[in-house]
Amino acid sequence: MAKTWKKVSFESMVTKERMEIAIHRASEHKRSSLCVQRFASNDVKKQKLLDELKDGTYTPHMPVPKIIFDSRSNKERTIVRPIFRDQIVHHMIMLEIESYCKGYVINHTVACMQNRGIHYAQKMLRYWTTKKAKQCRYIIQADVKHYYQTVDIDILEDFFKHKIRDKKFLALLHLFFEQFRETGEGLFLGYYLCQWFGTMYLASVDHFIKEKLGCTCYLRYVDNMMLGFRTKKLAISAMKSVVDALSAIGLQFKQTGKECMRMFKWAHNFVDFVGYRTYRKGFQELRKRTYLRYHRNMLKLQRSDSCSASEARSFLSRYGLIVHSSCEKLLSDSKQLIASKRLKQRMVA
Repeated sequence: MAKTWKKVSFESMVTKERMEIAIHRASEHKRSSLCVQRFASNDVKKQKLLDELKDGTYTPHMPVPKIIFDSRSNKERTIVRPIFRDQIVHHMIMLEIESYCKGYVINHTVACMQNRGIHYAQKMLRYWTTKKAKQCRYIIQADVKHYYQTVDIDILEDFFKHKIRDKKFLALLHLFFEQFRETGEGLFLGYYLCQWFGTMYLASVDHFIKEKLGCTCYLRYVDNMMLGFRTKKLAISAMKSVVDALSAIGLQFKQTGKECMRMFKWAHNFVDFVGYRTYRKGFQELRKRTYLRYHRNMLKLQRSDSCSASEARSFLSRYGLIVHSSCEKLLSDSKQLIASKRLKQRMVA
């Protein structure tokens, strides 16, 4: 991978063709929205945005933060949703640099990238239980504390300055970095750009773990890390090195709670990662909370005489987790329920 991203060009980004692709990507799953339809069908608005980008008068809108309750993590989160106009610019930027970002991050970084989701990580864990069993006897698991909020924007901007030569492109990125600085709370949760920025910020630590520490059994899902080592001595030494590497970019691991940094022998416990419990011999099941929620949903559908389209979609989306697990009995019962209640037909009703 080249040291600088020589082909990144502001001129190739601000074209009508690139904008149309960005609009299509930004409007995914929300094409029925009135504001999306108004912008996507208005050539005057599109040309105005393009002209503002070209002459340097474009300014991103400062959105209003919204507090929501995340039932998966059982805690409140502050979400920042940009207006559709700014979302288009986010996608235009990433269309230009996405291939470079993918080339920079290691293959063991999952999430945010196509074909690198939770099932990619799940398959890798299962592979390790057979092909790399001796190399990951001791496991380190840790979460970065308040990851998005504690990202150092100066370090992140300097990274892109070293990679990108185009001054106009850097000036556009600078507008968003200034937005983040104004709030003083790191990256925004809810920005498409920030998903990638968050992935890139920890990439230097990923390279350190893989190349300097020589850890072949390593996975990172956003801010969740899992490292495997042959011996306890190697694991303890690596733990200290990773803590120092994180400290150098202003981050630290959680020290309290169930997601705090911990080390254990895989033979004596399971690895709880990306929604699944993976045991030493390769058996994978849903984590307890996910299983209970799924089972309650099954019982509710079995007892009810009718099922709405939204209920069918909700159940089938969770069913996707079961398909990739080792829970054969639960999978069999789920298939019978789907067939008897005709959930796939109701889903599109």
